Amino acid sequence: MTMTSFALLTGIALVAIGVTSFAITGGASVTALIPAGLGVLIGGAGIVANRKPEWRRHLLHGAVAVALLGALGSLRGFALLPEIAGIAQVATLLVCAAFVFAGVRSFIAARRSSG
Repeated sequence: MTMTSFALLTGIALVAIGVTSFAITGGASVTALIPAGLGVLIGGAGIVANRKPEWRRHLLHGAVAVALLGALGSLRGFALLPEIAGIAQVATLLVCAAFVFAGVRSFIAARRSSG
C-alpha cells in the first residue's frame, strides 16, 4: 500500500472516530470532532498527493506531522478510560501512531533508495 493510499485510509478512520464519538455523546462537545479534523487534513493530503505527484513528498511530510501532533495530543486518553472521550482519544492515538510509524519507515526507505 502506498503512503498516499494509507493517508486516505487514515483520514477515513479518523473522521469515523470523530463523527462516531460526537454522535454517541449526543453532540455534547464539539471537541469530539477533533479526530475528524485531523482526518480531513491527513486524508486531504493523500488525495492531493495522488493528483500532484510533484507535491507528494511535502504533503506526506505535513500529514505525518499532523498525525504526530494528533498522537501526542491524544496521550491523555488513557487517563479518561472507560469514558467515550478516553476511548476516542486512545483510538485516535493508535491510528495516528500507526500512520507516523509507516511514514517514518517510508521516508527512511525512500532516502536509502535515492542515494
